[in-house]
Amino acid sequence: MGRGRQDRRKAPENTRYRRGRRACLIRTQIQEASVLSKTFRLTVIGLAAGAIAVPAIAQPPPAPGLSVYPAKGQSQSKQNQDRSECNTWAVNQTGFDPALAQAPPEQKGARARGALAGAAVGGLAGSLGGEAGGGAAVGAATGVVVGGSRQRRANREAKARQEANLQGYNNALAACLKGRGYTVN
Repeated sequence: MGRGRQDRRKAPENTRYRRGRRACLIRTQIQEASVLSKTFRLTVIGLAAGAIAVPAIAQPPPAPGLSVYPAKGQSQSKQNQDRSECNTWAVNQTGFDPALAQAPPEQKGARARGALAGAAVGGLAGSLGGEAGGGAAVGAATGVVVGGSRQRRANREAKARQEANLQGYNNALAACLKGRGYTVN
């Protein structure tokens, strides 16, 4: 009889353990289903975005800063055809494709290179006068200034080249579209 009581006492604990484990398993399954449904939703959204993006890729992107209006009542399909042909012509004329263009990478590290070169030259010059350490310090400081100045100038020049290329492309595209009966602003 004592043994029966122990079984009864363990039974509720055992049942609670099973319920807890079952609840944990159910929670885990729900979480996995939630993750799968999120993955499914993201996949559907990605496919939908891809389906929308494909027609946009087929037509060349509008040139930044250009407003093009059909002056002779051209249909939408004719506008797309003219736009595509003029885009190809402008790319061939200028050698610049704004669809593939990226911002010019900024040069980095010129200050550090300038400091190293300046320290080397300053150390060498300072060693002739007996102050190698002082010459190196002055040379490094000067090198940082000169290196930074060169870096900023190179970055400005790269940006100016990019803008000039885009302007040349826009001019070529505008000339082509005007020749086909469009108003370009």
